Amino acid sequence: MKNYRKGVAAALCAACTATSIGVPVSAWAAEAKSESLALEEIVVTARKREESIQSTPVAVSAFTADTLAMRNIDSIDKVAQFTPNLQFDGSAALSGGRFNATMFIRGVGQNDFATFSDAGVGLYIDGIYMGRTIGGIMDAVDVGRVEVLRGPQGTLFGRNTIGGAVNIITQAPSDRFQAKVDLTSGSFNRFDLKASLDLPAADGKLLTRVSVAELNRDGYAKQVDLATGNTQERGDHNAQVARVQSVWQVSDRFTASVSVDGTRAREHAAPLTLLRVAAVPNAGGYPFFNLYNNLVAPNQPIVAPNGSRQMNSSWITGDPYKTYGTFYNINNLDNWGAGLTLDWNLGAAKLKSITGYRKLRADFGRDGDNSSLTFRETFNNDTAKQLSQELQLSGLNLNDRLNWLAGVYYFDEDTVDDGGARLAVGVFNALQAQPTGSWSPPAIAPNATLCNPALPGPPCLGGATNPQNVANDLQIQLHNVNSSKSYAFFAQASYKVADWFSVTPGIRYTHDQKEFSGFQLRLNANQYIVPPGFSIEQSWSQISPKLSLEFTVTDDALLYVSASSGYKSGGFNERPLRNIGEVNTVPGAGPELNLTLPPLAAIFLIPES
Repeated sequence: MKNYRKGVAAALCAACTATSIGVPVSAWAAEAKSESLALEEIVVTARKREESIQSTPVAVSAFTADTLAMRNIDSIDKVAQFTPNLQFDGSAALSGGRFNATMFIRGVGQNDFATFSDAGVGLYIDGIYMGRTIGGIMDAVDVGRVEVLRGPQGTLFGRNTIGGAVNIITQAPSDRFQAKVDLTSGSFNRFDLKASLDLPAADGKLLTRVSVAELNRDGYAKQVDLATGNTQERGDHNAQVARVQSVWQVSDRFTASVSVDGTRAREHAAPLTLLRVAAVPNAGGYPFFNLYNNLVAPNQPIVAPNGSRQMNSSWITGDPYKTYGTFYNINNLDNWGAGLTLDWNLGAAKLKSITGYRKLRADFGRDGDNSSLTFRETFNNDTAKQLSQELQLSGLNLNDRLNWLAGVYYFDEDTVDDGGARLAVGVFNALQAQPTGSWSPPAIAPNATLCNPALPGPPCLGGATNPQNVANDLQIQLHNVNSSKSYAFFAQASYKVADWFSVTPGIRYTHDQKEFSGFQLRLNANQYIVPPGFSIEQSWSQISPKLSLEFTVTDDALLYVSASSGYKSGGFNERPLRNIGEVNTVPGAGPELNLTLPPLAAIFLIPES
């Protein structure tokens, strides 16, 4: 069942103290002093410790809060406009939900939003891994820094980071009482309100930050129902965001941080439009498109723009902001979570605990045919909840030559997908009404005649008792339940062999276990593809190594070469169209493995004089 996909590339990476290829000039420019070419230091946590980006042997792009504001990055996906090798898009394929993310780094990632699909690029908020790409398009409210780590991050970040990781660090509470309000207005009746309040207490030992946002904009696209003349908007934005974070300095050696955040969105579906209409044979070899156009569409009270009763190219509007699609124009999201981070200074080492809990509910649909006909439509009502726990033990020893970190990680997630597909609705019932054993002329081909079951070729369709008709009932109701558990052990250390040379080895062991249960029902034929009570369970394990060599050429230049491995857990195909055997036999159901070395890179800026 396992299916391994490997990619290997060789390279050498060079970085300078002033910057590195992984950091957009814009991120540095935002920090530049106006009176000189000197650049302030950017601190990142790409190796799960705070350090200057200039001395970090990782291909990373960093964006501070000022950079995000300067570039008008009001949602996290927009960092892709300024990050090399990053694709970060909303409205994931087949979903219709604006907030569903598609992430690729260096061509490695995952474009499926479904609850049974894991991302190939990990998304983290304050060290907490986000298990779903649903809700991954987040508003940049109270964000302190965004880091994009390119290449496999299997050692320290681990879970499903074969392409890389997007690390979001929220704005920390201030030790001063302060309040801030931002108002933004614009076209399409846009009005955004963002406010934050810092409340220090207990002589600065207890810091609290409260931030809220109300974000509104009318849709910039519209859908037109030709049958009724009604028009609805698409692509609007209507969300409320809130976050509360408190940091308590319990003692000189112990700090506790707790946060709660939530997002509520009530919007219309993401904008879609029709680009092309073509007849594509279905899996059984029949021109499925023609079946619908000849047996179903002529009997519908819906007339195409060219006056015919068919699914054809006249449904193409020629306007990217207009569609004739009418199905399920909704895009709702409730996404909230809580985090608890505890830091102990044990003297010779430091211990950190990161506990996270998240829960989401999403409701969205897609009119894939972009017409008033019911030819290709999908809808999803998804829920997911996850609990994660990470423990890190780190230290600086051997006269500060050895900087090490080791830890354990646990992840537990449960998801439920209640949804379905409406594909060429009516074909099954029309075939039931056709003569027994016919090819339903002229639905199949011009001048078609009665088929002969004794001859080779596709099975005969038509007839009230013909079992071959069932495969053409693609109005499907589904109920998918997934349970996923993962644990890992990891360690990484940087040892300074000499003042000019360091070596960084790392390793991670990951074990994943998943279980799927549920059912999938053909509504018109009243037959199950996956019957109730079905369940399947599978587990995978993987070791992910890393090795990096770093050379400090001068105080202003760092050269490094690194080899790293990433791993993505396996899963099940939960979109079978024929029978239950497709659940776990399709390619891609096994784990993915990616090994890479970063490319040659060098950028020089003038250091501070």
